[in-house]
Amino acid sequence: MIDGTHGTIARLRGLGLLNTMAYAARGGRLGRAIAAVESVIPVKSLLTVREGEIRRAGFSRTRRAGMERLRELVRNTDDPEGMAVAYATDADEAGDLVAYARAQHPEVDLQVGRLGPTIGSHTGPGAVAVVVVGSVIQTSCPGS
Repeated sequence: MIDGTHGTIARLRGLGLLNTMAYAARGGRLGRAIAAVESVIPVKSLLTVREGEIRRAGFSRTRRAGMERLRELVRNTDDPEGMAVAYATDADEAGDLVAYARAQHPEVDLQVGRLGPTIGSHTGPGAVAVVVVGSVIQTSCPGS
């Protein structure tokens, strides 16, 4: 059972889109230098989790482009075993991502949930994430 769990963890890929890094920096999860970039250049941050650590997976100039990066992860996952979409405040935007994921992988059990206050306090309003279990073919996000 433990080996199976470790195997699943190794195949997990996740990508989250934040409106601002201010909440992550305030919570001590990321360096303030990364958040300071946003004060100079208006960007949306993409984050991933690798080996138990939150890491930057890139930036997006617009919210729309950031959502496309999430769709890219869904699209480029080969034969996923499972998938989840989580959101902070925008259920409609998350619903669009869920519809896209279901169209791409209709056979996959897709879980949808809202980020709770503990995670939400670090992501801020507008955060949305997708997590897949499977092999990612190719993606433009280095951490995904």
